[in-house]
Amino acid sequence: MFWRDRLDQSRAQAALVGRIARLLNSSLNPDEIVERIVAELGQGLHCDRCVLIDLRHDPVSVLAVWDGEQAIEPLNLRQIDRSVWQEVIEMFSQGGASFLALDLDSDPDPLQDWLHEIQAASVLLIPLFTQSEFFGAVALLEYGQRRTYQIDELQTIRQVADQAAIALTNAQHYQSLWFKQEALRLQNNSLQQEVIRDELHNS
Repeated sequence: MFWRDRLDQSRAQAALVGRIARLLNSSLNPDEIVERIVAELGQGLHCDRCVLIDLRHDPVSVLAVWDGEQAIEPLNLRQIDRSVWQEVIEMFSQGGASFLALDLDSDPDPLQDWLHEIQAASVLLIPLFTQSEFFGAVALLEYGQRRTYQIDELQTIRQVADQAAIALTNAQHYQSLWFKQEALRLQNNSLQQEVIRDELHNS
């Protein structure tokens, strides 16, 4: 029975990685892909909430949230101050850990206080790097009881996080291209208006 369960679990994890690989190659825009990856990860690993957090700026910004079946309080984004995450940021950006598991029984610290405020029992944090620069983290939250992840689940989460980082890099390129196109469009509009004004002035 145990081995059948493990086999089913590893098949489900392989299917999850496959679905995310297909998402990366889909025609969806990069922001949608990022949201879908977060949802796939949350559903695939049966956690209560999956959150993608950009930890580069203050305040910290939540880029995508997937909530499971449980009725849980909406995430209050005002609570997420960058100082809360400072130790985690330093540890991840210096390559000190490939994941961090926290629960309400561990030593009190600002991040644990945040967990308490959002009424979560435990969190698994996986760091994200875009083009080798530290970007943020994927947070898998449990609300009913604390959860420990098995090695193969952690490997799957790591793979998915790497794919999410690719999607984020694409999203950043997509946004910068959009801003450039928008700036060009505005420039063209003002040039056209100048030409019209000159023509009106000269006629």
